[in-house]
Amino acid sequence: MRDGSGNGLVSVKERVLAFLKERESEMIGLIGRVVGIDSGTGYVEGLNQVASMFRQALVDAGVPAEFVAAPGGNHVLGRVASRQPGGAVSLVVGHMDTVFPPGTVAERPFRVEGGRAYGPGVEDMKSGLVCAVYAAKALTELDLWPGHEVVFFFNSDEEIRSPSSAHVFAREGGRADECYVLEGARDDGSVVTARKGSARFRLTVAGRPSHSGANSPGRPERD
Repeated sequence: MRDGSGNGLVSVKERVLAFLKERESEMIGLIGRVVGIDSGTGYVEGLNQVASMFRQALVDAGVPAEFVAAPGGNHVLGRVASRQPGGAVSLVVGHMDTVFPPGTVAERPFRVEGGRAYGPGVEDMKSGLVCAVYAAKALTELDLWPGHEVVFFFNSDEEIRSPSSAHVFAREGGRADECYVLEGARDDGSVVTARKGSARFRLTVAGRPSHSGANSPGRPERD
């Protein structure tokens, strides 16, 4: 494709990277604003503030978005509709909650030094969500959206295994043909393509309590 200036062919990748480079300061500014709000899991006030900022940022980027209400803090769901019925579905996910208690932002405020950003939740994973927002913005302003459906889901309870958002993951993930999780890459830049899962079980045991060593065969039974 041509870049519109008569300078020859320009790849989609080059166009997107150029678009993002021009908006680097905007991206850093948004990272700073969302990192500047305490949003540890369960801190509803902070999580709802961050959710409001990301919902509006998605809307401004051309993605219709809404809140999914939850007692521990709102989630954000955005969707760009398919232009072709029955087409593929791409799912983009990430979390807004952090592991840091209220007051951490005041102790360790956002800063940029030596080309690196620092602050509670920068890598895990507010900067990833900002990347999603600006990827959407690039696709909108450069008219590069694919014809199929693209869904964005930012949850507020990932750090405690997503109890109030699991049903959304199950519903949207069950429809998706591909999913992108916007955690940071490994130190060497490699991308994780699979992760182990987790599960919890509740066991109910009936019987008489005893100690396995004290009540071993050949020894008198003890209460």
